[in-house]
Amino acid sequence: TRCLSDWSSDVCSSDLFSDERAALQANAMQRLLEAHPDYLDVVMDFIRRDPAAALRSRIDQARQAQGSQEEAHLLAERGHPHALACQQSSGSPVRPVQLHISHGWGGGVERWVLDFCRADTTRRNLWLRSRSDRNAAGIGLALFEPAVSTEPLIEWELALPIRSTAVDHPEYADLLAGLINGFGIRSMLVSSLIGHSLDALASGLPTAFVLHDLYPFCPALFAHFEQNCTHCDSGRLTACLQSNPLNVFWHNSTAQEWQTLREALGHRLTAQGVSIVAPTRSVRERWVELLPSMAACPWQRIEHGLALSQPLGGSVRPAPEGRRLRLVIPGRLSPQKGLALLEALMPSLLTVADVVLLGCGTFGKVFQHLPGVSLVPDYQQHELAAHLEACQPDAALMLSTLPESFSYTLSEMFAFGLPVIATRDGAFAERIDHRATGLLVPPRPDEVMAALRELDQHRALLDTLHRNVLQHPPRLAREMVEDYHRLLPLAPDTGQAAADGDRKSVV
Repeated sequence: TRCLSDWSSDVCSSDLFSDERAALQANAMQRLLEAHPDYLDVVMDFIRRDPAAALRSRIDQARQAQGSQEEAHLLAERGHPHALACQQSSGSPVRPVQLHISHGWGGGVERWVLDFCRADTTRRNLWLRSRSDRNAAGIGLALFEPAVSTEPLIEWELALPIRSTAVDHPEYADLLAGLINGFGIRSMLVSSLIGHSLDALASGLPTAFVLHDLYPFCPALFAHFEQNCTHCDSGRLTACLQSNPLNVFWHNSTAQEWQTLREALGHRLTAQGVSIVAPTRSVRERWVELLPSMAACPWQRIEHGLALSQPLGGSVRPAPEGRRLRLVIPGRLSPQKGLALLEALMPSLLTVADVVLLGCGTFGKVFQHLPGVSLVPDYQQHELAAHLEACQPDAALMLSTLPESFSYTLSEMFAFGLPVIATRDGAFAERIDHRATGLLVPPRPDEVMAALRELDQHRALLDTLHRNVLQHPPRLAREMVEDYHRLLPLAPDTGQAAADGDRKSVV
């Protein structure tokens, strides 16, 4: 009261008022602490616990989902005022937006999408993921922003579920158009059409169709039915749908439906703006063999990259003379990953080497009581380096009997500095330099054992393979992203994303 009176009569200056305010604040804090000595501890504990953090995160996600202008305001509130200035001066999104399309089944496709989204610092990446049940691959859709949160931005139920992949689907097409308009999407990357419609390839935007596997040409994904498929006519397709153990997904579809889908896919892949991308030449060659119309489509080879926070290699050295070989067999064991071959090989294998089954899953339990075999049924991705350092393997053994389209596991073994003995097929034959970075062998027990005995008896070869692998640093996810940016231009910016009233069709 005294200060206000002095101020009103111009007795005290503004500096004097500031000093008086500071004194009053200090006095108030002293009295508060006298009454509540634990006050500061309670406040600091509340700040550390931050119970409202989850709620703020959800609110931030909802704001980002409204488009580029709201995202710019959010970034400005987080200490980046240039984002808002850029938005207001140019009318352009803070970052151009691109959309990923795939299933939600996990595996290599999901890993690729997540690695891409988190490594891309120049574009905003959204992910439209299908949701499945036992009767339909697409009962609904969910939109994510993986670099921000694991929670969906928006979810939809489809009134007409998509059993596998739809040739066309008006509801899906309208939903996709709403997303493109509402978020200002300017490019698309289609990694899987499981649970989606071929409308995803007809948006008119610059689009990359990434060949992670052989779907949707092959309902079994791997184009393997008793042997690697080189053709698939109606009769073979009918038999495959009925009796191929790898074909467990589409119990309610017919060969005619798949033939119709294949024909429509061939037409869509020739559409303006669609680029075909393959991580290896071999997977593209298999597509052309099975779907000859693809031969005329331009394509680009872009190898997948690893999302590494630090190098993996350098801590493992090959075995000295006299010590038993130590081999790691990485990844899930399953019929298509060479389980039968390993069962036939194991008695001879254990005469020359100790074996670690790393991430083998339930199929590995059949070997758990064998002397010289160690099991790690499951592990998290960030634990891989620790497991390899613990077991100190001399080489990796990869026995897949299906042609791999790329193999993240092979990349990880190379990144750790391990040479790889692998079956001579698909991506293995393309990515392993025989007798330089590994050994390629036919998928027969005697051939595999011959290669292993050579390594056991000639440790100098093992040392050479190890040195050669270390001379090739792993390709990183950010390098892969840069290649996709160079390949995939952005559609012209048509200005602001849809107004709030127009965005109702999206949400």
